[in-house]
Amino acid sequence: MGGEKLPPVAELVKRKGNPAHGKNAFFGAGTCAKCHIANGEGEAVGPNLSCVGATLPCEAIYQSVLAR
Repeated sequence: MGGEKLPPVAELVKRKGNPAHGKNAFFGAGTCAKCHIANGEGEAVGPNLSCVGATLPCEAIYQSVLAR
């Protein structure tokens, strides 16, 4: 988010995430919650993302988010 180039997806999936940082990105700077619901919070404009982590592999999630 600081403008630095991200590593390839293959490297990103090896990293351990921080749920608090992810929540801040989803509901804050990432503006995802303006169109998506996650765990009952957000707006129902686009698909509900509450279960996406249980249905898609990490690689697919990164590719979907980063393609935007």
